Amino acid sequence: MDALLELCSRHNALGDKAIAYFDEATALSKQLDNQLALARVLILRAQFSDVQGQQSTAIELLNQAMKLLAKAEESEEANMLIGDAHFTLGLTNKKLNANHHAINAFASAVSSFKKTLNKDGLAKSLIRLGATKNEIGNTQDALEDISQALIIAETNNNEFRVSHAHNSLGNVYFNQGNFTLALKHFFKALPFTEKTNNALANSTLYRNIGNVYAFQADYDRAEEYHQKSLKQYREIENSFEIIHQLANLGSVLLQKRKYREAKKHLYEAIELAAKVNAPNTLGYTYFYLGNVYFEEHNIQSALENYHKAKAINAETEDKRNLALALNGIANALIFSGDVDGAEPYLLEAIEVTRESQLANEEKDSLKLLSEVRKQQRRFAEALSLFEKHAAQKEALLNAGKIREAEALQTQMAIENKEKEIEIERLRNVELKQAYEQLKSAQNRLIQQEKLASLGQLTAGVAHEIQNPLNFVNNYSDISVELLDELSEATDENERRELIDMLRSNLSSIHKNGSRASGIVKSMLEHSNAGKSERVATDINHLIKEHLQYAQSGFRANNNGFECPIETDFDNNIPDSIIAPSEIGKALMNIFNNALYELQKVKISDSHYAPQLSVITSFNASEIEIRISDNGGGIADEHKNQIFEPFFTTKPTGEGVGLGLSIANDILQSHDGSITVENNKDKGVSFILKLPIK
Repeated sequence: MDALLELCSRHNALGDKAIAYFDEATALSKQLDNQLALARVLILRAQFSDVQGQQSTAIELLNQAMKLLAKAEESEEANMLIGDAHFTLGLTNKKLNANHHAINAFASAVSSFKKTLNKDGLAKSLIRLGATKNEIGNTQDALEDISQALIIAETNNNEFRVSHAHNSLGNVYFNQGNFTLALKHFFKALPFTEKTNNALANSTLYRNIGNVYAFQADYDRAEEYHQKSLKQYREIENSFEIIHQLANLGSVLLQKRKYREAKKHLYEAIELAAKVNAPNTLGYTYFYLGNVYFEEHNIQSALENYHKAKAINAETEDKRNLALALNGIANALIFSGDVDGAEPYLLEAIEVTRESQLANEEKDSLKLLSEVRKQQRRFAEALSLFEKHAAQKEALLNAGKIREAEALQTQMAIENKEKEIEIERLRNVELKQAYEQLKSAQNRLIQQEKLASLGQLTAGVAHEIQNPLNFVNNYSDISVELLDELSEATDENERRELIDMLRSNLSSIHKNGSRASGIVKSMLEHSNAGKSERVATDINHLIKEHLQYAQSGFRANNNGFECPIETDFDNNIPDSIIAPSEIGKALMNIFNNALYELQKVKISDSHYAPQLSVITSFNASEIEIRISDNGGGIADEHKNQIFEPFFTTKPTGEGVGLGLSIANDILQSHDGSITVENNKDKGVSFILKLPIK
């Protein structure tokens, strides 16, 4: 399922091949009754449909996904999917010019992502929410949303989203007419997009910077950045943005009085817009072309293009560009002397601008209508209209100043927060350096401790092996002397006695050699603790099996020693991921130690009744194995030593002191533990704890 979902997520690269993966993933998620997986497939398929221009299909798929998610139990994954669904719905509505629906969708995405750990999902939703509010003129709310996103992105060191937020803030300030702050944010966004060679983001930023310079009447820089943008949009074959940039360049070249070049770009934009069905861009492109012809005093061609712009903008309900087209028609008619013909267009323009609260365009319409009334010799009306125009202009200037003040306050808040983030980052750097120094010191101490432990271990190994080797060497030397004596002996009784002594020596050599071999074997087991394969294991069954091995083996090697064993296993213990051979080895070591201790007490007290018990239990996080006996217990002074390598209370030759050390290492390698405690009456209990995995 995961592999299929991964393939589905690559739908942009796969193209139509993705459809087969969508179908397969849908069928499998239904077969598995995995509602969250099915919802994710529907969302990915909606994104694919949206890219293919099938917005109605995308919305239908998203609605299906959200119905599934509404029934799902609340979880991190469910909330993230709900956030993705609303975010995708917002993008789809944007393409349909349904900005108010898009705002509702992005706001729902924000609410969902706030319930998750997905800070990038929250940041990108806030940016899109703010950007869409900006498009409908709600710039102050837009600033708050995008500023919040910027702070989240900076806190999480997400360079891409920081760049995205700066670009969106630049757009808001541009709409407010605060070109200085707009440029500041655009240029803050640019280094990351250029560093990562993100052609789409680069071209968008170049376009935005070009627009700012155009409004500042710096047409040379405006042309430079619009050309950069157009070049990159052509490289990535983004038809809609190519049209947009051709129109922008046409407008700039018009201001530079490069009419031929301006018309060349605008006609290319019109031809491409007709091919890809982009009516929005087609509307204002005809308007720009009308402006070029107007400047060339070709009024007939200017009017033809203004009327085309008017018809398209009316159909797409683009009120701002409709008002511009109406004002363009009226201005051309006034210029040609047809003031009466201009009047209805201006009255319609004023109605449109007032309905849509387009104060700047209304101001221009009032000025043109004042000129019409003046030429109609209706001077009182002309004066009244001009006063309204002046008042509107003053109000816009004051509003601009208020917005600028608000923008400065917002910018100050952003910069203060950025300073706080930077201070926190520097503090974290200092803490990290201090931590690294402490860690380095700890590592040196650990290394020193390891070396000390290695020294102790080596000394212990040398001591333990030296004893049997000394016996081997001594008996070997004696045996050589006995062989010399045997070769010289002539008396049969003497020769037989020497042979018996040689046989005894060879037996002692074998015994001590075997003891040295056992020490080496135990050391190898000690070094290999924690290296076996881990699988899901029935703990109770493992204990029963090794308890039987230990009991049978001990009985066979110790003259049929019998010990009653009581077990109390919790049959509800879940299987746990362990290395069964290693845990079995640890259990065997503890069982053998317990049986050895019980036999020792039995030898000294014929009336003694040995008893061994094994109890298992578990809770939410771990399994407990309690192995108890009624032997002699452990002396308090030995409790802290019993898990050390080579510590033993057994007589020389009966143990090397590695059994419990190996058991302890095995438990630790499983993130578990082993502890020991003396029982209240008699004997000792070993408590083994293993995490449930």
